[in-house]
Amino acid sequence: MILQILQDTTIVQVSDTIRTISINPPETFLESLAQPVTIIALTAIVVSILGLIISVCYNRKSLKITIEHNKKSVEPKIDHLHMVNAHEYKEYCELKNNGYGPAMIKEIKFYYQGNIYEDIVTLYKKHFNGNISKIEKEKIYQYKDYPLASNSSILLYEFIYAPEYFKNNVDGITSFLEDILIEINYETVYNELKNYRKNLRYKINKIFPK
Repeated sequence: MILQILQDTTIVQVSDTIRTISINPPETFLESLAQPVTIIALTAIVVSILGLIISVCYNRKSLKITIEHNKKSVEPKIDHLHMVNAHEYKEYCELKNNGYGPAMIKEIKFYYQGNIYEDIVTLYKKHFNGNISKIEKEKIYQYKDYPLASNSSILLYEFIYAPEYFKNNVDGITSFLEDILIEINYETVYNELKNYRKNLRYKINKIFPK
């Protein structure tokens, strides 16, 4: 609205200046510029143009602030939690979205000793086969282009071990996690690509029977 008013005002003032000069044509161009009515009109035009420029800059800044605010209001916050549950002899990892908006999970990778793995089982089999051989049940989930809603979680994997092995090796089961990295690439609702990369043992809870 302000921008339109300034534009209309500038056009009117230019028209008035041209009309005034045409009605009372001066002998020379310099004389026309020296006329009070011309000076006033030109000054008004300059002021209007400056006001127009300021208005455009203000509107752009205001729009940028609004967009940034809207992005933050729907920003996802990805996190993971690794659990060792001695009640059920199992180890599992969850992916959580603690943010305000959904996250589109694009891919999940695991890193160990410079190698990249698409799933944790392949990594375990290559480097920790002793653990894998004692797993009685396993659940592995692949997520690609998966929408993770705000304040929700998904299970990445779950291993249920042989009870005796688990009791005697619970510390060994999780000790190697220190060197494993989990990386998650995801998009926001604004199609911005985000990256989450943490040590797999970044957050680990151990649940033991009392």
